[in-house]
Amino acid sequence: MSVLVRSSINNNLQCDQFSPRCEANSMLRLSTSSSKIPKFVATIFQGNPKQLGANPTQLDEINFAIHSTSKEMELYIYDDINVKPIFTYGLDETIHKTADVWHVLVKGLPNNKPLFYSYRNERTGGDILDPYAKGVISRQKYGIGDRDPSDYSYRPIGAIVTIVGRANSEFDWENDAPLNLAKKNLIIYEMHVRGFTKHPSSQSKAGGTFSGIVEKSKIEHLKSIGINAVELQPIHEFNEMNYGDSWGYNSINFFSPMNRYSHSCNPQDVINEFKYMVRELHKNGIEVILDVVFNHTGEGNKDGPIHSFKALDENAYYIINSDGYHVNTSGVGNTLNCNHPVTHQMIIDSLKYWVEEMHVDGFRFDLASVFNRDGNSSIINNSPLLDAIISEPTLTNVKLIAEPWDPEVQQNGVFVAHDPRWQEWNNQYRNAARRFIKGDVSAKGIFANALCGSSSMFKNQSGSPINSINFITAHDGFTLKDLVTFNYKHNENNENENTDGENENYSWNCGIEGNTNDTATLKLRAQQMKNLHLALMTSTGTPMVLMGDEYGHTKHGNNNTYKQEALNQFKWNQLSENKGFSRFFGLMNLYRSSHEILRKEHFLEERDIDWHGQIPYSPNWEEPLLAFTLKGEDQSEQLTLAFNPSDKTVTFTLPPAPEGKNWHVVVNTSQLTPLDFLESEQTLLLEFPTFDILPYSSILLEAKKNR
Repeated sequence: MSVLVRSSINNNLQCDQFSPRCEANSMLRLSTSSSKIPKFVATIFQGNPKQLGANPTQLDEINFAIHSTSKEMELYIYDDINVKPIFTYGLDETIHKTADVWHVLVKGLPNNKPLFYSYRNERTGGDILDPYAKGVISRQKYGIGDRDPSDYSYRPIGAIVTIVGRANSEFDWENDAPLNLAKKNLIIYEMHVRGFTKHPSSQSKAGGTFSGIVEKSKIEHLKSIGINAVELQPIHEFNEMNYGDSWGYNSINFFSPMNRYSHSCNPQDVINEFKYMVRELHKNGIEVILDVVFNHTGEGNKDGPIHSFKALDENAYYIINSDGYHVNTSGVGNTLNCNHPVTHQMIIDSLKYWVEEMHVDGFRFDLASVFNRDGNSSIINNSPLLDAIISEPTLTNVKLIAEPWDPEVQQNGVFVAHDPRWQEWNNQYRNAARRFIKGDVSAKGIFANALCGSSSMFKNQSGSPINSINFITAHDGFTLKDLVTFNYKHNENNENENTDGENENYSWNCGIEGNTNDTATLKLRAQQMKNLHLALMTSTGTPMVLMGDEYGHTKHGNNNTYKQEALNQFKWNQLSENKGFSRFFGLMNLYRSSHEILRKEHFLEERDIDWHGQIPYSPNWEEPLLAFTLKGEDQSEQLTLAFNPSDKTVTFTLPPAPEGKNWHVVVNTSQLTPLDFLESEQTLLLEFPTFDILPYSSILLEAKKNR
């Protein structure tokens, strides 16, 4: 049975209560006679519930399927989201619903133009975004709209993409393949896509976009400082005007790339631009890791906007308490119900999509402790979602990095205990390094354990040092420059009366709070930055650095710049203005990459390390000096490091060098550039048995053959 319905009002095609009901295997034929678009005939079939989303089955045939517990469901299709739809169809639950999945197959839609789609049901009068939409069309210009989550200028609608035969749907990967870099060899660079090239000093032709990242000069910069993996802050579609969210940790959809991170607002172009970025980074030996936010969404609590999940099945997607309110373990309004079968499957499907279709190399899971919560928000020991992630074949070789906490619980080591393929952000490493380098001797033993691979955290979990993502700074918290410039956070511009952000940063302003022209203070701050970076690059584990730290980026003491876009932008002009530290930063990274002794995959033991005090092999754990010698497998390759976090000069007696070799100075952070890092042919031979380590400075010595 079929019926032909003509409509000349805004190209709107409808099936209403007067249309014949479709039987299970029959069809409904719909056409348009409007002069605004070419005439087409749409044929309606029952559809298939098995694959969620809008999925092409043939040239002009699309299967739509969406999970929802609603009693009613309408499909809307647009060729322009600013006018009424060209096609609507009310789904009959006796034909188009299997369990809680609504489904319909539409044949005959135009295949020569972009098409968009949404749903509506009895729970909301507005458009509902398909959680499985692979592309999203919303506002076309970044940052235009009201800073209010109920802002109606933000109207995300799904895009029908990657349809065979549709213009620009194909992408040439040029035989791209996973790099599968060893975890021990990674130097991860946490990057904000828009912030990396949006500042005018970038001179980018595509500032603030995926393609801006892979301009020749930008890739050359990353390679020059030894970066072989970028960890992109969230790139899933989000509403940047939702309380001024610049970072992107309020995802609206987990399959679609942020369309305002592209030079084009066409969702298919956005997808292809993201793929282009990945392909070009891979060509240059750089892996792509996505920061994904599966702990909450941008829909907020019960008073927040309704874009998608709330209108479809709030109890499946979110943890709701007995009073009907959203549980808020994420600290931002709601908490995803990750171990509910529906949400669980959506997360797995999203991860698979980004690996298979978009070729990403790994994921960093924001506030990942949510994976270990059940539907009542209680902590559980055997998470079905963690089991599914580890057992999914598509994810076998990808990097899996957990932020192992949320505002209510710390779970350091828990993910590694579940499976040693996991890596974890190590905040205990961060805190220990900060405390020790600023002169807190009580942290010396903790830091010593951390630089040996954090065995206290991972050894009993059948782990290795590679499970530890070592970092000093990250997007949330002080930058490296601010860490040595401010004792206190200065978040007044966030309009929260300076109550947001961490209060304890283990920072030291070197005697003066904030900016100063005092020469001695500035020199001391530069030394401390070098001390911190030397510590990071010589620690066992996988290091991560923050975008901008290579030149000493400052956010003026704001340690929570989620809504401060200008403060997050990379200042390319400062690479040359601060070229001394930029040089040190890059050379230190490259030195790590070229010395296997710094990239061991086992916890350091007696055969790997000798501890010293001011006298070799006589460590004094109560005094400030931390000194040690790292030894290679055959004991002939050796490095000696010494950190003096005190205000007094320490005379350090050198340990004997291996036979036939002498100690050469590679790093002395008390020196100005270029003497702070002496490159291979310029290293300084030490002719005396002692070395005076100046206050708040550190040294790296390498045993080299006699010339």
